[in-house]
Amino acid sequence: MWHDLTSHIARAPQSYPPALIEGLKNLLGADWGSKLALVGYEGIVNPEQVLPAVLLSKVPMGLAGLIIVAMLAAMKGSLAGMVNGTSAFFVKDIYQAFIRPNASTRELIAASWLSTAGVLVLGLVVAPYATSINPIWGWIIMSFTAGSLAPTFLRFYWWRCNAWGVIWGITVGTLAAMVQYVLQAFDLIPTLPEWQVFIFMTVLSFGGAIIASLLTAPTDMETLRHFYRTTRPFGFWGPLKRELSSEDRAAYALENRNDIITVPIAMVWQVTMFILPMQLVVKSYSAFWMTLPIFLASVAGMYWFWWRNLPPATDPAGPPGT
Repeated sequence: MWHDLTSHIARAPQSYPPALIEGLKNLLGADWGSKLALVGYEGIVNPEQVLPAVLLSKVPMGLAGLIIVAMLAAMKGSLAGMVNGTSAFFVKDIYQAFIRPNASTRELIAASWLSTAGVLVLGLVVAPYATSINPIWGWIIMSFTAGSLAPTFLRFYWWRCNAWGVIWGITVGTLAAMVQYVLQAFDLIPTLPEWQVFIFMTVLSFGGAIIASLLTAPTDMETLRHFYRTTRPFGFWGPLKRELSSEDRAAYALENRNDIITVPIAMVWQVTMFILPMQLVVKSYSAFWMTLPIFLASVAGMYWFWWRNLPPATDPAGPPGT
């Protein structure tokens, strides 16, 4: 509640000891009220308040309004995508698949409207009880998302992972994440560090996916063969890899090697591309000239290992080795 405290001190200084206010004036200057909001709990700049401060003090009024509108539009687009995705998941994968397989189009549309409204109402009910976005965001990423990580990974890199493995990997991981959140909310278990929760949920998800896949029938071989020859993933694809000729196997291995090499290069490219304009905006020119060669080197690496090895536009799948 640090920001609430500093905001209240700035708005109602008469409610606090005069010595405290005098000390703040001596430390921050005459405009201590506006600067106090930028002070974080540890005495450094509060990163959550930098953007509002820049918009208020450094950006012209019209441009600031345009930036705020753009940010609200981006937030609305992201929210709409998440809510619609949740509604589509419920309608197609639960309602139509298990509850009403023969539902008409009109009924499915009505179900989508009701599920969308339900998600929004649930969000409105939960929101007032959230004192900070950080623990919720940490739980979503490090616990809830970790619970569905294994099926997302295994379906691309292990031929034996099937639909039941995906279902049970997600189910075990997400249910464990929900149970963990409820138990922590009622102080029945201690709050674990996020990295420990991530490891625990990931292990559960992998365990559920692997066990369910091995206990059920594998995916149809023709479907796997089409996927493997179209996508050409690296990983554990032994039965399908053995079907390839020696030339195709060597071509797939070369493509996989280039993809693996490209991944860290692409990460460097993405980070530096994001940092470069920021360094220009804050006039950190020395840092900009240090980052630029790294960015250019990553562009060259992506071209050499990825772009020039793409198949022709006239044949997206491309023959083996392209």
